[in-house]
Amino acid sequence: MPGQFVDFDTLDANGFPLVELAVEEKVFSSGETGDCLFLVKSGAVQILTFGTVLEVIKAGGMFGEMAIIDGAPRSA
Repeated sequence: MPGQFVDFDTLDANGFPLVELAVEEKVFSSGETGDCLFLVKSGAVQILTFGTVLEVIKAGGMFGEMAIIDGAPRSA
């Protein structure tokens, strides 16, 4: 995939869980404890708060990292 910098096969081979989500499936909610980040292999993920789209993360993008960096609960 053009622009993709992550080798998902290597992640899988090294024990990092790969998860396929259904359309509109919630990944996590604001306020939850965050102990991982997420990489988007294909498709797109909407970051929502109170029904408003804050950002759309496309294939090759990452989200959920702030909870790991600052140790605070998920913000969106």
